[in-house]
Formats: sequence, C-alpha cells, structure tokens
Amino acid sequence: MNMKRSLRFYLNSFWLCFCAFSSLSVAMPSAAEEWSWPESNPEMMGLNEKVLKKAHRMIKKEKYPYMDSFLVIRKGNLVFEKYYNKGAKDKPHQLESAGKSLLSAVVGVLWDQGQIKSLETKVFDYFKQFFTSFENWGERKQKMTLHNLLTMRAGWECDINKAKYRCSKKMGTGRNDIEALKWVLDRPMTFEPGSKMQYTDVNPILIDTLVFLITAKTTAQIAEEFLFGPMGVNIESFSALTSRQLGMLGQLYLQKGRWQDSQILSEAWIKRSTSNLYPFNRKKKGIVQGYGYYWWVTKFKSENNDEVYDGFMAAGNGGQYIVVIPNLELVVIMTGHDYQRPGMTKSLNIVEEYVLPAIR
Repeated sequence: MNMKRSLRFYLNSFWLCFCAFSSLSVAMPSAAEEWSWPESNPEMMGLNEKVLKKAHRMIKKEKYPYMDSFLVIRKGNLVFEKYYNKGAKDKPHQLESAGKSLLSAVVGVLWDQGQIKSLETKVFDYFKQFFTSFENWGERKQKMTLHNLLTMRAGWECDINKAKYRCSKKMGTGRNDIEALKWVLDRPMTFEPGSKMQYTDVNPILIDTLVFLITAKTTAQIAEEFLFGPMGVNIESFSALTSRQLGMLGQLYLQKGRWQDSQILSEAWIKRSTSNLYPFNRKKKGIVQGYGYYWWVTKFKSENNDEVYDGFMAAGNGGQYIVVIPNLELVVIMTGHDYQRPGMTKSLNIVEEYVLPAIR
C-alpha cells in the first residue's frame, strides 16, 4: 500500500473517532496494568493525611460535584487515591485536551529518535506530496512550522473560544477524510505564525496526521511502543487512560524523562516542552503563567503560608488535570465530567487549598 493510500486509510479511521481531542465522552473498556504504583502512607511522604481527607470530604459533599478521581503522588509513591461519580481505578477516562500533552510526548519520541530533525521544519513541506496547490496560499503558510503548531501559534483563522471559528467542529461536517484535511490546510491565515496564541484543535489534529506521515504509525502505536510499553503498561486507547496511567505520564515528566533504569524521553525534550516559551501577559495573577509544547506552565500558591511553587500541567475539558510540581516531587491527578461549564476549572483550587497545605 503506497503512502497516499495509507494516508487515506488512516484518515478514514481518524475522522471517524475524531482523535484524542474530541469533546465526546466515550465508554471505554477496562485497562490491564502490568506495572503498579508503590503505595505509601501520606505521613511517610511528608503529607498531612488529615488535610487530604478533608479535601476528600469536600469533594463528597459536592463542593466539587463533578470530579471523578483525585490522586496524590509524592516522591514516586501513590499516597492518596479516591474515586467518585463516573471514576474507577481500572476504568480509562476520556482525556479531552489533556491528550494534547500526551501527543507532545509522542512528538518528543520522534524528536529524540531524529525522525523529526527540526521543529522549525515547515508544515506544508509534509503535505505537498499529496496536494498540488492550497487555497489562501502566501508567505504565512510558507513560514508555518511544527513549533508554531505545538505552541498554538500557527496563525489559522480558527479559534476554539469563538463559535464562528471553531474549525475542529466544522472540518468533519459533510466531508470525507482527505477533503477534511484539505479543508483545514486551505483555511485563511489571520495572523503571522508565532505572533499570537489561538487555542484550536486544528493544530494537534495536524500534528497527529504528521506523526503518521513521518512514521506510518498512529500516535497510539507510538505511545504504546515507546512510552507506556517501556514503563510496563498496555494502554487500551490514546484518547482514554486510567488515572494511575495519567499519574505515570506526570511522574515521567517529573523525573525528566527517566523511568527506572531507562531514559524514555530526553531531558532536553522535557525541559523544552514544559518551559514557558510564551509567557502570558496578565493584569491579574493566576495559576497559568504561559505555554510550552501542549503543556501549561503554572504557579501554585499554598493557602496556609503563601509559598509559591513553579509547576506545569496538562488540562482538558471537564476537569482533566495532570499537575506536576518538581520542587516538591509532587504529581496530582484529577479527572471529572464538568464539561463546558463556567466552573470546570474549580477543581484546580484543591491543589492550593488542600494539597500544598498538606505538605509538612
């Protein structure tokens, strides 16, 4: 099967499931985990268990009514694990946009292997072998790079926060696989690549497609072979992981890409993708400070002593979070189903109100 036919076959499957970044919740089968977390008492890892239990009670009392799981990992040990509502220990949970951070890890694998030689590679160079021309062609499209896609600064006339420009929803309407891809590539360019952040699922969708063009493998296959496989876990789907598996991804990044005796991802990629490549200009202080490669760069302030800690996180619609605070050797996992609600980020308050104050 030649590459063009392979691409068509891949995209047929791709558009049907709409990849890891769909806003649809899908019931997934249970995942069998071969590697298991070492578990420890919170007190042994320097955490006040009473404070964590208070957080648990607040969740059960519906201060945070849409949460599905809450896990705390300290110094490589699972010290607190609770499930609510739709959550369960062995049940994969839809990642939503937290899957973008997993996709970033897949890109890191290819970058480490040299299959992506430069993140300044021009995006359209990959697609010229399939299409003879592109609409709205010009200097901006010629300049767009993988770096621009990974930092949400491609410049498309697309914006997930504006109904008129939600390209990811429009791209599948009444179109087949190749037509949908071409429709995206033909979109007008509103901004110079790299000049303005526009949060849109079009960028990771194109990255996902490029992974296949480069490797002839799906992102799920890459993640299974080079990320979770070496960590001792079989994943059921790229779009849904258990909370414990989310914790493994967070721990891998906390450990600068190292897992036991293996360097799964290079320290250089971890540093680059979680660096504040584009700081946000904010008049008001907030948790999110900037953006890396599909990871949000953060600062968390403990409510009991006003101590501020640098971190980074994966975040997805409904309340899916992987929070990593390196200086504290801390990973916090939260999943939920607070989809499209104004308060869906409310569960993040748990980190500042309970988890950080629990630190001895």
